[in-house]
Amino acid sequence: ELVLVCSPALAAELGEGPVSVADLADRPLVLPTLAGFAAHSRYRDLMGQAPLLNVIAELDSAYALVRAVEAGVASTIIGAVAAAELAGGLAVRRLTSPTLERELYLWSPAALPPSAPVRAVKDALHAVLAGMQARLNDRIS
Repeated sequence: ELVLVCSPALAAELGEGPVSVADLADRPLVLPTLAGFAAHSRYRDLMGQAPLLNVIAELDSAYALVRAVEAGVASTIIGAVAAAELAGGLAVRRLTSPTLERELYLWSPAALPPSAPVRAVKDALHAVLAGMQARLNDRIS
């Protein structure tokens, strides 16, 4: 899931709960470079709304994006896991219209029944993702 990271003042201005991408139209944003998210179709959907967005810079790392928000340069949109780790005292909000999520794939041969290792990896991924989701829900409004 991709989320908005912004100053607490902007979060208060935007109100409680998730934020619509349209609500960010006049707000300065620093975003990840398109190359960093080139394979991410929903990020491309967001960039398709770029005429609505005030993108003032693109940076290559989540760390640099969050530091730009801390410096008061702009808000950013990054992955929820990175936001939970790096955002510190900043506000982190879910996005709506469009929601932005990253997909996770586990490939196994369709012609064969899942092997014990594939089932074990699948079960482990489900457990890890459930724990991550619970921690993110505690951090992100």
